[in-house]
Amino acid sequence: MSAVAELLGVIRRGDTKAVGDLLAAHPALGNARDEKGNSPVLMATYAGKQDIVRLLLDHGARPNFFEACALGLDADAFGESFADAAARPMSYWADLTRSVTEPGRHVMFLVCENETVVGCTYGFVDRARSEWGRVGGMWVDPAWRRRGIGMVLLQAVVAWARDRGLRRLGLWAASHSPAPLALYHTVGFRETGVRKALPTNPTLEIVEMHCEL
Repeated sequence: MSAVAELLGVIRRGDTKAVGDLLAAHPALGNARDEKGNSPVLMATYAGKQDIVRLLLDHGARPNFFEACALGLDADAFGESFADAAARPMSYWADLTRSVTEPGRHVMFLVCENETVVGCTYGFVDRARSEWGRVGGMWVDPAWRRRGIGMVLLQAVVAWARDRGLRRLGLWAASHSPAPLALYHTVGFRETGVRKALPTNPTLEIVEMHCEL
């Protein structure tokens, strides 16, 4: 078994100590990828292991554009530029979507202009409470904002959650970004009162929001 495969395996199991031991022995593993392109940060994000995400970031992991969207991070956390991400072909997004969406539990929505991805988001079933779901990775190309794309994406996740019979959707939103907050309020999300520091910038906060379905 390769070191990357071993790291991804302990991340799936949620073994934080083993992750720390591997990173201490092999610091470069934090930015390694398996043969499908999955990184430790992306695996920990989709497994809902936020403590491991923080551990990886603390050990120098640099999420790429897509992974930063999935984490809900700001641009200063990106390991690649918007221009680099925008230059990727549609096949990249299709392969990545298949590799990170677990059949029956996760869903990803993309808005495209011909062969260019201009917006994305995903939904997943909460591992702790199967009647709840979460929204993540909400992103719209800056040149395409204020055209209703965010609303379309968010409504798609809400419709998916209702079709699955979920009772609640949750998400984290940047408290310093009024436009996304307004969008979430329009769809029915409300702040729970829970706030925490942005992992990569402790001077900023993210707020938890819930929507009853």
